[in-house]
Amino acid sequence: MANYKSVSINALEKCKMHDHLCHIYETGDDQVNVALDFLHIGLERGEKCALISDEKTTGNIVSAIKTEAFELEAAMKHEQLTIVNMPDSSLKDGGFDPDDMIKMLEMETNSALSKGYAGLRVFEDMTWLLEKSFSAKELIEYEAKINRFFSKNKALAICQYNRSRIDDQIILDLISSHPLILFSGQICRNFYYIPPKNVLEPESVTDKVDRQLNNILARQTNEIKLEKSKIEQKDINARLNNMILEHERMEKTLRDSELRYHTLFEHTPLSILEEDFSDVKKYIDQKKIEGVLNFKKYFKENPDQAKHCAKLAKIVDVNIEALNLIGAISKDSLIKYWNQLFNKDYLAMFGEKLAAFAGGKTRFVSQTKHGSLKGGIVVVSVSASIAPGHEETWAKVFVSMNNITERVLAEKRVKENEAQLTLITDALPVLISYIDNKLCFRFNNKGYEEWFEIARAKIKGKKARDILGEEAYSLAKPYYDKALSGQRTNHETLMPFRFGEPRYVHEELVPDIADNGDARGFFSLVTDITQQKKTEAELEKYRNHLETIVEKRTFEINQAREALKENEEQLRLITDNLPVLISYIDSDLRYRFNNKTYEEWYARPIKEITGNFVKNIVEDKTFRSIKKRLDSALSGVKVTFEDRVNFSDGKTRDINISYIPHFNSQQKVKGLFTLIYDITERKNAEKEVKKVHNQLLHSEKLAAIGKLSASIAHEFNNPIYGIRSALECLLDENIVSLLDKQHIKLLNMSLEECARMANLIKSLQDFNRPSEEGSSFINIHNAIDNMVLFCKRRLKKRKISIETKYDVNVPEINVVPDQIKQVLLNMIQNADDAISDKGGNITISTEYVEPDILIHIKDTGSGIKKIHTNSIFEPFFTTKPAVKGTGLGLSICYGIIKKHNGDIKVKSAPEKGTTFTINLPVNT
Repeated sequence: MANYKSVSINALEKCKMHDHLCHIYETGDDQVNVALDFLHIGLERGEKCALISDEKTTGNIVSAIKTEAFELEAAMKHEQLTIVNMPDSSLKDGGFDPDDMIKMLEMETNSALSKGYAGLRVFEDMTWLLEKSFSAKELIEYEAKINRFFSKNKALAICQYNRSRIDDQIILDLISSHPLILFSGQICRNFYYIPPKNVLEPESVTDKVDRQLNNILARQTNEIKLEKSKIEQKDINARLNNMILEHERMEKTLRDSELRYHTLFEHTPLSILEEDFSDVKKYIDQKKIEGVLNFKKYFKENPDQAKHCAKLAKIVDVNIEALNLIGAISKDSLIKYWNQLFNKDYLAMFGEKLAAFAGGKTRFVSQTKHGSLKGGIVVVSVSASIAPGHEETWAKVFVSMNNITERVLAEKRVKENEAQLTLITDALPVLISYIDNKLCFRFNNKGYEEWFEIARAKIKGKKARDILGEEAYSLAKPYYDKALSGQRTNHETLMPFRFGEPRYVHEELVPDIADNGDARGFFSLVTDITQQKKTEAELEKYRNHLETIVEKRTFEINQAREALKENEEQLRLITDNLPVLISYIDSDLRYRFNNKTYEEWYARPIKEITGNFVKNIVEDKTFRSIKKRLDSALSGVKVTFEDRVNFSDGKTRDINISYIPHFNSQQKVKGLFTLIYDITERKNAEKEVKKVHNQLLHSEKLAAIGKLSASIAHEFNNPIYGIRSALECLLDENIVSLLDKQHIKLLNMSLEECARMANLIKSLQDFNRPSEEGSSFINIHNAIDNMVLFCKRRLKKRKISIETKYDVNVPEINVVPDQIKQVLLNMIQNADDAISDKGGNITISTEYVEPDILIHIKDTGSGIKKIHTNSIFEPFFTTKPAVKGTGLGLSICYGIIKKHNGDIKVKSAPEKGTTFTINLPVNT
């Protein structure tokens, strides 16, 4: 760009068609710089430019164009820039006619459009009108009419006013008549602007009040919005300041350079060639005479003719950048070897360029691969233009080439990153999408196909309402609105689906904030937590105290780089907000990417992990356990497994690990992606559910025994009572005298047996309710001796010897005596039953392992099969014949010992005997 450009250039580049600006200046430099910047931008954009000139007010602008701004001077020669003498064109009888001025602008606009220009750009200094008795009121009305014109036509304008020559009251009126104000290098939206309707037509007081109130409200809203984005813009502003300083330095360098055309041609960063296509034009004209109509098809079918035409084109001049691009040391060297650089891609592009020129176009833009005298190929964007005035001869054609090799490579990397993003997101068991500020899907992972039964390609671009359905959309809409307001939010919702059952989902919404502070859209991460909710419901059913579980989860090179950066930021934003470990490991087992969760779990910065070997990060034990699985994944097999691992943050986690191979275009494994989920809470919940379920099952079984014991007591108590009463009557003194001693002994034995049966029924009833007998300290050895005494006779008869081995350090124990005796008796009887008729041994021993005592009952019986050891304490389970056991004894013993906060364990093997160990705390 030329060295006259001012600090207002950045603001002026934002102007667009239909804009009408007011520029109030105080110095001549300010006036000239804005005018030259404004006109130069129009030329770059292919617009027709008009300078409304008055010798007194704009003479210095015209002078600057002719002495400094040689691009503008060149444009005047080609009639892209015209200078209109204002007094000659719009003054009638010494007065200014606004309608004639607007008609003139309308004609100029239509003419510009008909000649292929993008529109009309007008620059006018209006100060002279106020010095020709043109009233301020007339000027304001003119500006109002001109506003209507620009709002409906492809034109834009700047009206200049010299503040030092105009009264401040008029300046106030002028401000209110322009929607945009250029002041101090900035374009400002005018809150004091009065629309044309309110100027040209009477405005009621009510309309005026409404307008001012709306202006006040709009300003207040923008001020609040500006204040809100100040913090977020702080870092951006710092970078912008650095860019501005760099930009100003470059501008100063450009301003210090020579202003002549040849110097600009030589030193422009674009590769430019000036060529003479006169002979090519003659060739094209001859082919038209011969009947060739479709030159694009002709050159495609006859590439040798495209090469012939390329040789006909003569290089007139080249700049330094073109020599560098082609690898030539001089213009003569380039001309000498030029024809050697015509490869297949270049000739195809050259044929398309000639076809465009043959069709009447004067400009051609394309992209191709070009050879270099240094060897190799460069990718270039090509822009060829027939210079104005040479359309009939093609004698002057400017060709600019821009090396976009780096941009093409960057675009390739963008596509690779997109592929990686798709691979990662498709492997995650969540819905991941990007929704724009119009609530349309712009990206969605493969999970959407399963959930909604719609192909991914058919979802992209569709409204969220159409995909989700009305009911689900109404539930999600309030959260979408929050995200579009810039708030990061999440929610859990029972979401209905048009296909299948409703699902509980957890949705995390992350806004995507643009540079202006507005949300361009948001990322949505949806996790199905239906199973989690079901688990929570089960735990709530069995354990009321269990807490709720919730799982929280560039056209040019610069443009290509920005696209790459944005893609990488999206990838990082998604992965860093997922409550999982995500990484990429290369074929050398070295981390190449890690998400932020690694910092938390491994308690060290990401920069210490990324680039390091896996074996240096995880524990040695863990690495040994996963090495074979890593090798399997690197061989091309997807691996998924669960493990329990100690992490550097001090936590031990149950985790689910997936290794996903990453294949290159030759289907060879380049590396692998790892996804690691924390499933500790799920595992703990499953264990808790199983524990509570087993406890409930055992309680139900014991309850069944209780009901059975109550039934037995009811059915047997009365008969036993009757028998006992009858026997007691027989012992009446009058009757006893008639009986002999043997019969009396039998009667007494019968009464004792009735009492024993009543006690047994009472014990069965006590199992259905807590014993009312209080606990007391007893000598456990005495209790054992008493129970052995009861069984000694039977044991002797069955040739079974019983031996006791007591630890003298065993203290007295606090228990319910009769219940513990019941357990001991039952255990001795079980040992008796397990020993065959050939006889055997029973050994009872004790030991004190503070704070508990242990009682071991060992027999030399038939033992217990392994498949039965987990069932022997269940009610009604027995391995004895039906006549010898009911399956209640061990279950009752188990219940009594558990009630004393103790435990019973069994160790047995078939034909090797059994050992029961009773563990009781000294103080229960």
